[in-house]
Amino acid sequence: MERDSPPSSLLTRAAALRDGLDPDVLRAALRRQELQPLQRGIYHRGRGAPPLQRARAAVLAVAEPGTAASHTTAARVHGLVVPKGGPEHVTLPRSERRPHRDRLRLHTARLHPADLMKVAGVPVTAPARTLVDLCRCLERTDAVWAVERALAAGVVTAQQMEWAAIRLARTPGIVMARARFRAARPSSGSALETEARLVIVDAGLPEPEPQVEVELPNGRHAYLDLAYADLRIGIELDGRDHERVDALFHDRWRQNGVLSAEWMLLRFTWRDVRYDTARMVEAITRARDGRSQSRIPSTRRPVD
Repeated sequence: MERDSPPSSLLTRAAALRDGLDPDVLRAALRRQELQPLQRGIYHRGRGAPPLQRARAAVLAVAEPGTAASHTTAARVHGLVVPKGGPEHVTLPRSERRPHRDRLRLHTARLHPADLMKVAGVPVTAPARTLVDLCRCLERTDAVWAVERALAAGVVTAQQMEWAAIRLARTPGIVMARARFRAARPSSGSALETEARLVIVDAGLPEPEPQVEVELPNGRHAYLDLAYADLRIGIELDGRDHERVDALFHDRWRQNGVLSAEWMLLRFTWRDVRYDTARMVEAITRARDGRSQSRIPSTRRPVD
């Protein structure tokens, strides 16, 4: 499979000198930021090289047959959600080890034809293989969130990731990768919700459902970040943006409506999820125990 893209705007030092460009002129262009260094001796004309050009430069820097841009480099080419910054990544199908470089990380692993594609002539790992690699290497929340956004956008299916993982059998980290992409829930509304859900499951509690719709007494509807609908326990998570006054007022009105619908609502901040998980889990456990003793029939509306 191959996707089209605009022509490359890369310049290599070797080609420039071969064409007679004075080295001082090249250095001056770099100082004026008319050229952006991407890899050793490989430059982008102008500023802000797009993901495809960064991938092209990474593959060109390795100059090995069968090499493909992978991991976060391939993820950005596919438009997947990954953390910003960091070096570029390429995977080689050979078993030899090579040292990393400042702007480049080299991986060795099997590259099955089904796991590869070309975008404007640049070999990159296909979306399913890319996500499996991310689940092997990224922090857990970042990896699961990337999978969730890809599933929600229809970029990949769960079955495609299962097949990609099978093709990587006995590869280091593949068992962990399976557990991570299988934990993805495409209805999750934010990375913070994903992180909280994983922490709750780690603690041995039942997994709460993301983005549960609740009908309010005034006929309107609200969506809870996480919920145990059978017990009418909602969990709301306040990220950094909730510290704004307008967000605070909006959430309070929504909270009042949910409480009037006979739901119990637990609120936690991003600090609780990251740094005070024990108290968060304890509060959820107490709420579940209390509600289990006086269970109220659920009136939640299923989300299509």
